[in-house]
Amino acid sequence: MWKIFIEYDDKSKLTITGKHKDIPVELANKCYREYVKSSVCNATYQQYPKKDHKPMSLATKIMELQKGA
Repeated sequence: MWKIFIEYDDKSKLTITGKHKDIPVELANKCYREYVKSSVCNATYQQYPKKDHKPMSLATKIMELQKGA
């Protein structure tokens, strides 16, 4: 399971949750385009269980996925 936490400059928040073990690169790109790209915000990706995975920026996760694809 994974989650993307997005906090916009106006302090509104959005959480996207997936049941895959890791987010597919296509879905990560879609989330970035639709919710992050044209906004001023902070987007954090977290894979579960938390004790095994550190949170990272969504942009970093997308670059990591594209290198492995």
